[in-house]
Order: sequence, then C-alpha cells, then structure tokens
Amino acid sequence: MEHGYALTDELRAEMAERGQFLVPTLLETMTEPDPRQVGPHIHAKAVRWHRIAQDAFARTVDAGVPIAMGTDSGLTAPHGHNLKELGLMVRFGNMTPLQAIRAATSDAARLCGIDTLTGNLTTGKAADLVICGTDPLADIDALGDPANIHTVIKDGHIAIDRTGTLKATSLPHLT
Repeated sequence: MEHGYALTDELRAEMAERGQFLVPTLLETMTEPDPRQVGPHIHAKAVRWHRIAQDAFARTVDAGVPIAMGTDSGLTAPHGHNLKELGLMVRFGNMTPLQAIRAATSDAARLCGIDTLTGNLTTGKAADLVICGTDPLADIDALGDPANIHTVIKDGHIAIDRTGTLKATSLPHLT
C-alpha cells in the first residue's frame, strides 16, 4: 500500500498480520502546493492530508506493519534527493536509522520479490551499494544530500565515483 493516509488501527493490525507493506512516501508530504496555483480549498486539503499521513506513520510502525521505502521523487522533490525519505521515516515514524536503511534495501527488495537477487550484501547477490562520506547511523539526514554520496556501485561495477579514487580493478571481489 502506498501513502496509507487513512489507515485505521484495524487495517494496521490486519496489514501487520498479513505482512503487507506500507510505502509511506513521506517526502511527498513535505511540499505543499502553492495556494495561488491550486486554490485555497485544494491547498487546505493537501496540508490536512499531509499532516494526517505524518501523524499516522508512527502508529503504523508501532503496529508492526512492514515498511519499504519509496518516493514520489520527481513529482514534488527532484530526482537524486529520494534518500531524504530515510530521515523522514526516523523523524515521523520513530524508526531507528538502521530500520530506515533496511526499509530502503532488504525490506524493499522483499516487497518487490527480488530479495533472493539483491537487498543485502550476501554472496551470490547483486553487489549494489552506496558509499557515503558520513555515518548514516549517526546522521541519517546526511544521506538526503547528494554531495554526501561519494560512490554508487551497481551490480559490482562502479556507476558513480565522485571521489575519482576508485578503480574497477580495486573491487575484484564485487565483479
């Protein structure tokens, strides 16, 4: 389920029991439409539902509903900033930074049915990882700034190297 704006406690309990995921897309709730462009009624509705979504997310996490990260990135937030979602999961859902990272990796892979191929660093799985210049467990919000993402490795190959220091031959165990 995406957003989960109007989840009731009964629905949360059922989702938790069934192992049904919520993809909250909290990043979308951080941008309010311009009331001059959409009119005051639409603006007020968006503000109201954004607050409902943010307030309800902690109850959903507390109910044991599995969470996976996803965003409406590109619609309200520019591409490349989707990892801001992790900090919002911590802020609004009282998740730990590690829980938020798992929501974006192993839990998202499980939701998509590809957890036997990717989602964590295990022998035989795709070597997809991000190398950052900060400790995300100490500052999860830093991942939302693309300047803190130094390297992206996709399928064991360097896709992005902003440091200019890595060579494909330096990662033989990942290829």
